[in-house]
Amino acid sequence: MQFVLCSNCFTPSQSGMSICPNCGVNIQDLPKVDGNELEGAVFEDRYQLDNYLDEGAMAWVYKGIHMDLGSSVAIKILKPTFQDNENFLARFKKEAMAASALNHPNILSVITSGTTPSKITYIISEYIRGTSLAGLLRNEGKLPLERAVRIIAQILSALDEAHSKGIIHRDLKPENVMVTTLRSGEDFTKLVDFGIAKESHSQEPRLTKHGELFGTPEYMAPEVIRGKEATNLSDLYAMGIITYELLTGDLPFKGDVIFDILKAHLDVEPLNITKLCPEIPMEVDSLVMQALSKDPSQRPQSAIEFKRALQDYLNRSKGLEKCGSCGHLMDSSHKFCPNCGQNTQRITKDAIPAIPVSDKETASGAITKSPEAANKKIDPSDPSNSQVTETISRILFNENVLEPMFVAREREIDLITSFLYGERIVLELNGPPGIGKTSLATHILKTQISAQITGYYAQADPTLALRPWYPIRSIFNQIFQLEEGYTCKDIEASLENINLEIDDVPHILKLMGCKKDISLERNVAIREIITSAIRVILAVCREQPTLLVFDDIDEYDYPSRFFIDKLIGTIQNFPIKIMVTSENTFLDQTPYSDCIILTRLDQKDINPLLVQLATKSSQSWHGLVDTLLYSSMGLPMHIAEGAHLLIEGGSEVSSNLVDLVTLRIRRLPAIGIKVLQMTALFGREAPLELIYDYLNHDPLVQKTLEVLSKRGFITQTDPFTVKLRHPLFAQVLPSMMTGVLKVEYHSFIFNWLLSHNGSIYQLARHVLLANKLDEAMEYLELAGDSYETELDDFGAATYFRHAYDIAKILSLKGNTDQFSRVSIKLGDILRFTGQFTEAESVLKEGLLFSEGNPDQEAKILSSLARLAFISTDGSQEKATTLINRAARIAKNSTDSATLYRVFFDLGSIEGEMGQFDSGANKLREGIQYASQQVTSDPKFWRLFLKLAEFEFHIGHEDDAIRILMDGLSLIDESFADFNLAKGRIHFLLGQFFCHLSKEYDAIPHLEMASMYLQTVGDRKTAAEAALLIAERNHNVQDNLKRAVYLSMQIGWTQGLEKARALGADQFLN
Repeated sequence: MQFVLCSNCFTPSQSGMSICPNCGVNIQDLPKVDGNELEGAVFEDRYQLDNYLDEGAMAWVYKGIHMDLGSSVAIKILKPTFQDNENFLARFKKEAMAASALNHPNILSVITSGTTPSKITYIISEYIRGTSLAGLLRNEGKLPLERAVRIIAQILSALDEAHSKGIIHRDLKPENVMVTTLRSGEDFTKLVDFGIAKESHSQEPRLTKHGELFGTPEYMAPEVIRGKEATNLSDLYAMGIITYELLTGDLPFKGDVIFDILKAHLDVEPLNITKLCPEIPMEVDSLVMQALSKDPSQRPQSAIEFKRALQDYLNRSKGLEKCGSCGHLMDSSHKFCPNCGQNTQRITKDAIPAIPVSDKETASGAITKSPEAANKKIDPSDPSNSQVTETISRILFNENVLEPMFVAREREIDLITSFLYGERIVLELNGPPGIGKTSLATHILKTQISAQITGYYAQADPTLALRPWYPIRSIFNQIFQLEEGYTCKDIEASLENINLEIDDVPHILKLMGCKKDISLERNVAIREIITSAIRVILAVCREQPTLLVFDDIDEYDYPSRFFIDKLIGTIQNFPIKIMVTSENTFLDQTPYSDCIILTRLDQKDINPLLVQLATKSSQSWHGLVDTLLYSSMGLPMHIAEGAHLLIEGGSEVSSNLVDLVTLRIRRLPAIGIKVLQMTALFGREAPLELIYDYLNHDPLVQKTLEVLSKRGFITQTDPFTVKLRHPLFAQVLPSMMTGVLKVEYHSFIFNWLLSHNGSIYQLARHVLLANKLDEAMEYLELAGDSYETELDDFGAATYFRHAYDIAKILSLKGNTDQFSRVSIKLGDILRFTGQFTEAESVLKEGLLFSEGNPDQEAKILSSLARLAFISTDGSQEKATTLINRAARIAKNSTDSATLYRVFFDLGSIEGEMGQFDSGANKLREGIQYASQQVTSDPKFWRLFLKLAEFEFHIGHEDDAIRILMDGLSLIDESFADFNLAKGRIHFLLGQFFCHLSKEYDAIPHLEMASMYLQTVGDRKTAAEAALLIAERNHNVQDNLKRAVYLSMQIGWTQGLEKARALGADQFLN
């Protein structure tokens, strides 16, 4: 069977297909290639085959590239011959499933797997540089005892992890162990190929039939040969054979044919290792012979027991014992530990020193909200902790630290200094990830900010939940010096201190998330909130030169970016400078803005780092440093990561940046990797309490945090949070994890957030990533609603879209109401944000599922009508047909919200078309139906407003005024938007009376309108009402003063000009 690569998307297909199943391009005439000629093929739109590596019995193996990250992966492709064989296909998929359920440094990590539409099955895993243990044996023969034990110990550690998850490998052999030699000369192993692995308690169908032998005869346990189920002890038998082979260079059971080999396992006692290799101690010989026992009950009963027995012998043979303080192995004659200096004759468990969390905080200070967990001591006598403790202690006590350095950038610093004292008001630092934008911005804040200049710093939401207004709230937290858990009273007190107008207070409370029930229309609300927020910035920074730094602005939520854009247009005459960093250009070029594109470093820029490297080791890294400089091409983060790797004992500095980070992570103790994984899946930072809870308050966590800090993976900006040092870590870590493992982490995070009052945005994000589809609907929908309340329509669209996709799946189970409801929400948000084509598709699909639910059907038809009218190919006739159909259905509804929604949309469409007469009749009909409801929609007064406008347009002025007066009588204080309703109706009445030249009647309504609307925060319309009164020569000076006061607050220039024309000069000076 041959393959064809699509010329457009490079997706591989089996030959014989005429159309690419991925992009639809014709592939019939493209050249055919064999399975070992697939370089360039792309899987899942992100993994590209780079180099062909090997061919096995069932699959081809390639080195691949993650196209987004640039990291290396391995890609195994099942041969088409086995694609239609259910047994072989199941085994291939089983390999991916079994490995993906495990998370251990000595087990190959499977990233993803699947089958393409053209039936090409594949597994994508981490890429391992090295050779198989079988290749090592071929090349070097038997291994020295200490080296063999270290290799076997790693395999047993991996096997212990598999067995703890109920997975039996069943095909352990040297070919399934990969060995990489580290720069230190140590061997690092990975256990691979779980193709015939079995879950010990699985209820799934067997992949091997009873009596069928599946595995490798040379390593098969006697009980398996006899047809019994494989167990953990069967794997340990195979490990005994591998150990025997490493120590002797030969197999214990051999034969000319398979039958002879299997019979030897059953009947022959192997030759003792000491007979072949007299230098091997009898104690080791006895242990291996025990593992090769025909009776499973006589073997070591667990992988960890086998491992400890080997390691304990090795330690004793070298005259070593563990330091009671740091766990370091040392000569038993030493009185003092050479690693930590402790007196070995007086050490107790309680004497273990607390390790500082950072330069400023100690473990006894404030590492966690759970001090009883933080103060727990490591018990070095616990064998399960001994190896990890030894590794952590070695890093903490013996390994050098690479101090964070800020090098070069003199030219950029000069340009920024000129900007700070020049006329331009906004500066953008632009460049790719790792170029040093954040480092430069924070360096400026540290070095340039003084008593003369105040600096504030904001970043994107570190939880990756894109919480609305997060960067702006961060700036305000700094301005007001608010602590976590602040209240409305705290904000109000801060506003009083800067003498801000009372009219600004409700909008700032809304911005800071303290007030949810704002009743203004959306466009008015966002205008007023941004106006008040800018007024706070100007009030605080009016007298003090200020630099606002907005870091990684590409990743901000929409309202925050909109605010920054408005702020830039306001600060020209104030001592305020704005600096933004971005990967993609954010600012438009104007006479008041500038952009610095950061470039890569050259040799002279890097010299200070090289000097620091040279002082960290007595050995020469000259050749490796040259390799690093060449491969990094001057990218600062690449250089720093390579330097870290050298100090940590690595040598693979020719790798790309993502692979360097991956290599560094894999060199960490397992518990360190778990801390980083949890942090990365939570966001870019995580609560320490979450990490402690996930790791069951393991006493090793505290020292692990210090290791991660020392190696430059994390920082701690406060006692309760751990933060990844660079956003790239938050991308690389998840890419190293299996899908199953990521789901496990997100499930834990979701449940933890539930018990710790997590925000709805975080809950929705993690319940989705945890694949909890049934629960996700509720949280995604609530998050979308909350985004709408926070005036972030684009954020709402994202979460409603997720809810829509899940609701579609759940609708197959019969729950169609959810799907219709979410379709309405998503369709409306897409319409509001101008995504008309997608909105129509969503609403039409929702309509198909709304049968039997007249309320939802009416709302969907109403939305489709609005969409039909405003879209580029909009049809008035189509819109009229749809809205009339919606109205007919709504008349039978008992839901006041449905009646309001449909008839308000009907009125809007009729008004846009100028059909005021027919529109008035239909609105009157809607009001009549609504009045028959037990409860009315709180926004129902808007129908009176629209009906009055229509009546006035067609010359029924008296009817229009009567309708509004009736509307006023229906509004009471139980309405959530009581003041807004009163204000809008009074304003329209005032306008009607002005139009009819009845100034005497108009003025009281305009006065009421101005008062009500100022109360609810619509300062623009309140100012308009005051100007209308002044135009009527009534209380002119007071109303002009009021109009000027309100117009100046919101920067309404037309209002100020009109006030000046009416003689308000005295108030404008």
